[in-house]
Amino acid sequence: MRRKQYSNQMPVNSIRSLLIVAVLFLCFGGWSRSAIGQTDAGEIESLSAITSRAEKGDALAQYQLGEMYYYGNSVPQKRDVALKWYEKSAEQGHADSQYSLGWIYDYGEGVQEDDTTALKWYTKAAEQGYADAQFHLAVMFEHELGATKNDAEAVRWYTKAAEQGNPDAEFCLGVMFDNGRGVPKDNAMAFRLYLKAAEKGNANAQHKLGVAYYNGKGVAKSHDKAFYWYTKAAEQGNADSQTSLGLMNLGHGVRRNEAEALKWLAKAAEQEHSHAQYLIGLMHKEGDGVPRNEVEGVRWLTMAAENGHVEAYYVLGLTFFNGEGVPKDGEIAAKWYTKAAEQGHAIAQANLGVMFYHGDGVPKNDAMALKWYIQAALQGNAVAQFNLAFMHHEGAGVPQDYVRAYAWYSISAAGGSKSARNNLDELAKFMTSDQIAEAKQTSLAIRAKL
Repeated sequence: MRRKQYSNQMPVNSIRSLLIVAVLFLCFGGWSRSAIGQTDAGEIESLSAITSRAEKGDALAQYQLGEMYYYGNSVPQKRDVALKWYEKSAEQGHADSQYSLGWIYDYGEGVQEDDTTALKWYTKAAEQGYADAQFHLAVMFEHELGATKNDAEAVRWYTKAAEQGNPDAEFCLGVMFDNGRGVPKDNAMAFRLYLKAAEKGNANAQHKLGVAYYNGKGVAKSHDKAFYWYTKAAEQGNADSQTSLGLMNLGHGVRRNEAEALKWLAKAAEQEHSHAQYLIGLMHKEGDGVPRNEVEGVRWLTMAAENGHVEAYYVLGLTFFNGEGVPKDGEIAAKWYTKAAEQGHAIAQANLGVMFYHGDGVPKNDAMALKWYIQAALQGNAVAQFNLAFMHHEGAGVPQDYVRAYAWYSISAAGGSKSARNNLDELAKFMTSDQIAEAKQTSLAIRAKL
């Protein structure tokens, strides 16, 4: 009996089977500097009086002048003059000025960014107990900015700032416990820290509470509470929570409401949130909550793909391969499959293998087929495992090798492939007992890598 390879051109998963996925947050960027003393100093004390005290070496007056020139309060905004007064004050140990200098060099506000100098001034302020400086110092240790990466040191400074009630530090310390970085992994502790920050209005922490309640991570599962916290964060513009609300309104934990789902997904998509764009694309492609429109679906999926969404790469590959709402085009399908495959997408890898093996949309290339089959097979893709076995069985593009063929057929059969089971039985008729024994050992060695 002549055997044939199997294609893996599988239909895209229904939107109803999608799960809400926790986003891995990193504590990096997006912070604003709180201005100490942004009041109109001229209403309290004249500029000349403050300047006089500053020129006589008064550290507080020097800091006040720095603030006035930095923000343009009662004086023209001049960042270079602000820097001069901050430096004079900071050298005298004034913590507000030290923190301000750290921020200025950290973010390149009127100067060239300089992580080393930022670290120096953050450290001086942090050692005086300045919570915002402690927080930013922790960020620098976590992300190797001007300092050697040191998660334990990041945790130490996040903890000091969190103990003073800094919500950004509470959130970031929660992330460290959530991911087990610098501390033992502790979901319950992460939850408690997220709750503290969320109650102070931290949108990222509110989102993480939504994730925790939705998945029962560190707390009893509650879709109602997940919905509450996602809404809090979404109303502050958090795109991850807007996307999660979109998914929940598609019937994941709350009553289905397509209009609400599309509303929140559209808000996230406007912020270039790739998963929201991907989900809107699927809704149009499948007619889920909106009229079916495959052209519109492809448009949204393309936006998601251009923002790096791996599953969108795969779905576009599938769409162009099958000609769903677009002209069938193997070359474009291969382009999108390749993008997904290079990011480790097993089905895309298997599909590319099929395309290269048959020369479908790409030049026939057995070596490339073998490459992608192996990568997909080692991720547990049963179709790739079967096709890899087939190549060794038939000597198609590789030297005929019954031992490796038997090994891969057995692995594919264990994954549920009936065709692999049939070919395994057929192949065994042409093998010696020693070959079968060797093949079983090879199979065990391969399984250990899966």
